[in-house]
Amino acid sequence: MKVLVIALEGQIRDALQRQLSSRGREYRVVGAEWLGLEVSGEMGPTPEIPADIDMIVNTVTLDCLQRFGDERLLASMQRLAPVLEQVELPTLMLSTCRVFDGCDSGRHKETEAPQPDSDYARIQVEHEQWVEQHLSRYIILRTGALFSAHDDNILTRLLADIEAGKTLTVSNRMQFCPVHSDDLARVISAVVDQLSCGIEPWGIYHYCSADPASSFQFVETVMAVLSQFQAGIDPAQRLQEQLVLSDQPMGDQWVAPLLNCDKIQNTFGIKQLPWRSYVVSSVKAIYQNFEEASREQS
Repeated sequence: MKVLVIALEGQIRDALQRQLSSRGREYRVVGAEWLGLEVSGEMGPTPEIPADIDMIVNTVTLDCLQRFGDERLLASMQRLAPVLEQVELPTLMLSTCRVFDGCDSGRHKETEAPQPDSDYARIQVEHEQWVEQHLSRYIILRTGALFSAHDDNILTRLLADIEAGKTLTVSNRMQFCPVHSDDLARVISAVVDQLSCGIEPWGIYHYCSADPASSFQFVETVMAVLSQFQAGIDPAQRLQEQLVLSDQPMGDQWVAPLLNCDKIQNTFGIKQLPWRSYVVSSVKAIYQNFEEASREQS
C-alpha cells in the first residue's frame, strides 16, 4: 500500500516521513504548493492524486491550525473535498480535540456530539461532517496539543519564554494531554499498517497521551528537565521566580479537552504513551539550538 501524505512542512510531516521510512512503507509527500495554497492572487491548478496511490493521509487540518488559522484551513478543505470524493481512496484525516469546548473535565468519547466554541473548531466540525457524508472509507483521528523540538508549538514557545526570563502565568485547574509528533506518527503508521491488511474499521477515533497534566505540571516538568542542561540552575528557584499561579490557563494553545482513547486500543491495539517520555530529548534538542544560536551571535 502506497500512501499519499498531504502535509505542510513542519513537525507532523517530518515525523511521518521518519516513521514511514523506518517501517519500509512506500509513500509520497505533497504540501502547500500541490494544494495551490502558496499561489498569490489566484488558486493554482486542481490537485490530482497520482495513479499509484492506495491511501491518503491528510494532516493539513492540524497544520493549518498551527500556521495559518481559519482562512487557510477553509481554503485547503475546499480544494481537497472534491478530489477526495472523486478518487474514493481510503483516507485518514487528522482532526483536533478542540471540536469539544473543554467545559467538561471528563474524557470525551467518539460518540459524543462536538461542541465547538471557536471559528476554527466549527470549520473543523463541518469538515468532519463532510467526510462522514461523502466518503465511505475514512478514519478521522482527533488528537491533542502537539509538541516537538521543531516549529512553533507549546514546548518551543514555552522554552523561548523561559530563556527570555518572562513571567509565566500557569494554572492547576484545566488539564490536557499533549502529544509528541513522533508519537502521533507512530499511531498513524500503525493504523496504515492494519488498513493495508484489509480490515475496514472506518469512523472516528481519538488519540492523546496517557497522562493528563495541567499547564503548571507541564511547565514544572520542562523546567526540571531544562535544569539538567544548565549548570547552577535550581529548578525550584526558577519556578518561584518565573511562575504565577492563576485560575485561568496560560492561553488558547493550552485549551485541549481530554479524549477517551479506548476505541483505538480496542480496534487497532494502539496503546497510549506518556508525553513525559518525550520531554528530555525534545528539551535537549531545543536547548542545543539555543546555544548554537547564541554562539553564532557572539
